[in-house]
Amino acid sequence: MCIQGATVIDNYYMIREACNNNDVKKIILELDYQYWNKNLKRDSDFGDLLVYGQLPFTSLKMEYIVSQLMDKDFRTIYFRRYAFAKNWKTAKKYMAIKKTDEYKNFQIEGVAGIDTEGPYQGLGFFYRTKVTDKKGKLNPSSWTYDDLNPKVQKYFQKIVKYCKDNGIELICVTAPIPPSSVVSGGANEADTYFRQICDENNVRYIDGNLIKNEILNVSDDDFSDWEGHMNGELAEQFSEVLTDILKKDDCSEYFYSSYDECIEAIKARGNE
Repeated sequence: MCIQGATVIDNYYMIREACNNNDVKKIILELDYQYWNKNLKRDSDFGDLLVYGQLPFTSLKMEYIVSQLMDKDFRTIYFRRYAFAKNWKTAKKYMAIKKTDEYKNFQIEGVAGIDTEGPYQGLGFFYRTKVTDKKGKLNPSSWTYDDLNPKVQKYFQKIVKYCKDNGIELICVTAPIPPSSVVSGGANEADTYFRQICDENNVRYIDGNLIKNEILNVSDDDFSDWEGHMNGELAEQFSEVLTDILKKDDCSEYFYSSYDECIEAIKARGNE
């Protein structure tokens, strides 16, 4: 269960809502260091409605309002201004979509193709087509301990506690980003931090950037940007490899022993 752009804080409430309606046994939580940065900017206060707008009106939603929205523009609680402001020009198109049988019958095909950059493949997966000319200048996000957001750290601990209290196995995963971003960005430092907090909480941590190239052949062209949004082909391959890793207790043969070894291998392939 994923929502594009959801933060660690959003994930905490998504997990609790999911557990209200499902017998959850295992959660795989992505750790993206960009979302741990205290300088992460939304378009506006109304950009914080990703999860709020989807939650049913329950005590959990009230908790979300009190803890996340009370210090923002009060209109965020009552109006979906952000969504409306971004979509008013396409109102005619969306009205037509809502008249289709697929939309009325809650079929994903009714909205497939809307800003998904690729066809729908089933099981919630939109296949992002391979595009190599969108990334622009290499500008990977930096990361330092000074950039850590204390509130994000707090909510990660809340996720850990919630899972332990409810007998849920929590596994944290960092998905691969472009090799050039690995070499010049903050992935190495972030890995050290994520590995530390996961060890402290007895949570399994898997860093996809350290998967050996012979196991998962990754190049810059497998992504649509420098942040790490995969094209469909690599996403399928990574899903298969990650599934194999999750099934094994010891899969050290899948990984480079360190970021130094990983970066050396990247440079040898000419991805610098």
